Amino acid sequence: MDSKRNVTSIQVCFDNGDVENITRGLAISFKEVKDDTYKAKFLPCNISGAEMEMIVNSVIALGNMLGMFDGEE
Repeated sequence: MDSKRNVTSIQVCFDNGDVENITRGLAISFKEVKDDTYKAKFLPCNISGAEMEMIVNSVIALGNMLGMFDGEE
């Protein structure tokens, strides 16, 4: 078996029973490794380098909107 795995889709299940299948995007999960310390796991699904750049820029913009950077660039 090939040790390299590629994510082909991400399934999102809503509390009302709806399901959305994402074929391009990024899922991020968090796992607690010890008291209040977490490890992030990134699962990209069919995205390019340009799309990854857009994701990073979008997250930085969200952080700015939430005031997480105290005006720093």
